[in-house]
Amino acid sequence: MSDKTLSNESSNGLNEGTLLNRMTNRIRQSLELQEILSATVREVRSFLGTDRVKIYQFQADGSGQVIAESIHDNRLPSLLGLFFHQAIFHLLAGSYLSKHDNAASLIFRPNRSL
Repeated sequence: MSDKTLSNESSNGLNEGTLLNRMTNRIRQSLELQEILSATVREVRSFLGTDRVKIYQFQADGSGQVIAESIHDNRLPSLLGLFFHQAIFHLLAGSYLSKHDNAASLIFRPNRSL
């Protein structure tokens, strides 16, 4: 499915339930993990209307590798396959948390009570 088609559907009222249903159907169509991850980042990026969505695979030491990525109209350089040291994630999390205090920030502060 093209980015243009996904973008049109997103702007025409694609909701969370529809997104989840489409992603579930894509998972059922393939047993290949990379296909599933690629379809997932495309769907989520389109739904959110962002320039990029990435999936990281984290290692025990806190470093991570970009294992799936979707970029709107290929306007940004790809980070697919790149490894990032764990310090990068702490820096990004700290920067994010200093500007936002919402449910998404709980990902970086698991001990915080709701």
